[in-house]
Amino acid sequence: MRLKIINSIFILFSLFLFFSCSQEDKYNDYRLFIRNNTNQVLQIETFKDNISINMATLQSNGAGLECNLFDVRLISYDLCDNIDSIKFVFPNGKGYLCSIGDDESLCFGNEITPWSLNEKFINTSSNIYEFTINQEDYENANDLP
Repeated sequence: MRLKIINSIFILFSLFLFFSCSQEDKYNDYRLFIRNNTNQVLQIETFKDNISINMATLQSNGAGLECNLFDVRLISYDLCDNIDSIKFVFPNGKGYLCSIGDDESLCFGNEITPWSLNEKFINTSSNIYEFTINQEDYENANDLP
């Protein structure tokens, strides 16, 4: 009888440990911005299925196009309001066109897109990231269609 009680206590203790110590996936909430670190005004337009859904104007050193991502493990603008393209345009008409899944897009270069964490995303504080457009980006901008 004593052994049965000890076994029952052991089983209950084991179940308690199992349920109280199980590790949940760690999800984070993120805030994303685009930062204009050029000396120029920057127009940003977002698209979904070739339809313009948002337009913003960023002054020099300005930030905008905020996106809040909740309970995710990825940092990417494609998770924001179903965006599939972002167009960055400087006053001279040059800029960048970044489209998901378009290897021929006029984006910033291989692996340098707003669709995945890369060197253009700067962590400004805990879980706040800025996709930074700099003066070199202005100087190397593409002729846009």
